[in-house]
Amino acid sequence: MVKGQKPKQTGRVVSVTQTSNGMVKCDVQLPHAGGTVTAPVGKPASGVMWKPESGETVIIDYMDDGNPYVSDVLSVPSKEYSAPQLAEGSMTFRFDDSTAITVDKDENGNYAVDIEASGTVSISAADAVEVDGSTIALDAAGDATAVNLGPNGDAVVTDVETTTDSDGHITGISLTKTSKTKAE
Repeated sequence: MVKGQKPKQTGRVVSVTQTSNGMVKCDVQLPHAGGTVTAPVGKPASGVMWKPESGETVIIDYMDDGNPYVSDVLSVPSKEYSAPQLAEGSMTFRFDDSTAITVDKDENGNYAVDIEASGTVSISAADAVEVDGSTIALDAAGDATAVNLGPNGDAVVTDVETTTDSDGHITGISLTKTSKTKAE
């Protein structure tokens, strides 16, 4: 610690507010007498935001000019959830037992993204949502203009029948496809 610099402190979040431009601030009760401080919440990267909850224990750190900020939240045993076994370089954001965003690296160095939610998962785009290069439009409320049932609007196979010879070897395959290429 540099001479004159304040040491990090722990404190309990009393309240949380958010400004109109998105900055999150916490009123934090520090352990010493009269020690309530209002401090912005630090971010791990530009564009990333986190909002502590009232009652959580946080770390208050100080910038070179002496202004405080919330730098971290301490582990809260009642809010720790089971996490998947992650590979090195992977990350999970767990919000409750049923809600998480996980980015996990496989043995080939490729990443898989898993989203699970105890509520609704919303995906929106100004243009189109693509899955493996195919444009899709889905809307549970029935407002979608078209949902392709198969690749490139091909009809989807709804049944497969096989014929066999006396030895049980397959001698023929018959596919039944829906007559529809779009959901209605």
